[in-house]
Amino acid sequence: MGRPKKRKNQPISNIKVREALATDIEVFLASGQKIQMIPNGVSGQITSNGRKSGSS
Repeated sequence: MGRPKKRKNQPISNIKVREALATDIEVFLASGQKIQMIPNGVSGQITSNGRKSGSS
């Protein structure tokens, strides 16, 4: 028994990525879900209460 052959990563075309994304969005919306628009400048990052480096 030898090692299994590694598959070479094949680049995926932008067209295929867009088509897959469009299909995923259609399925998502068809299931009754909604897409929420987030305004520019809004972050989803949760601030931590830890100390910043360099502060005393």
